[in-house]
Amino acid sequence: MKAYRLLWRLIRYRPWLYGLNAILWTSIALLPMIPGLIAREFFDTLTGSARLDIGVWGLIALLIGVALGRVVLVLGGALTDILHRFTMSTLLRRNTLERILQLPGARALPESPGEAITRFREDATQVEDNLSWTVDMIGAVSFAAASIAVLFSVNSRITLYVFLPLVAVLIAAQVGSAKVDRYRKLAREATGKVTDAIGEAWGAVQGIQVAGAEDHVVAHLSRLNEDRQQAMLRDRAFSLVLESIYGNTVSSVPGSSSSWRQVRCRRGPSPS
Repeated sequence: MKAYRLLWRLIRYRPWLYGLNAILWTSIALLPMIPGLIAREFFDTLTGSARLDIGVWGLIALLIGVALGRVVLVLGGALTDILHRFTMSTLLRRNTLERILQLPGARALPESPGEAITRFREDATQVEDNLSWTVDMIGAVSFAAASIAVLFSVNSRITLYVFLPLVAVLIAAQVGSAKVDRYRKLAREATGKVTDAIGEAWGAVQGIQVAGAEDHVVAHLSRLNEDRQQAMLRDRAFSLVLESIYGNTVSSVPGSSSSWRQVRCRRGPSPS
């Protein structure tokens, strides 16, 4: 199944939940624009050309209201996103287990048990992340469109200069996507080998003790863990480099999309 079809079917499973999540986080993404517009009205009030005739204190009250509204939106968005994430990942794990139990015993697991556990844990989380990230994309596109419209209304030439760094971000994303996929695949395979080896060791404890192979088994597990650690570190380090490029190119300012995105429930593989 294509990735977009999988995401679309997950969205259709709870469309109201996905829609609510998208609305809340799109609102949070657009909200940082309002203080800037209020600041513009403040300076326009000083020059006597304000569009809103509510005075300085009215603008201050409006700014306080926006701040309080943002707190409420972030809280509601975080709770909705957590519910949406766990609903989707639980559905995937439940359906996967049901399918395994429906298949004949000889065909239920085409891979090792350790690899199957990795599929339940990491693959479901990856799909959960991808679905949740589509909400970020909706918010980011909405914020970008609104920002471009406002900036073009001020000065079109400066707006073009401001958005030139986005070209660098797109190029970095295209160059790095292949390596991210490769490092992520290697990390997942290394995790599956470790999990499989631990499962086999637990299932043959008595045989290992009779053969006196404890040291050999421990050494084997140590080598597998070292390989997994290296794979995880490469994956995590390269991901952090890309995130750094994105963040520094677009410029992370208080209240920007990179700030509110940090409150999202994000879980990724950590080196161990």
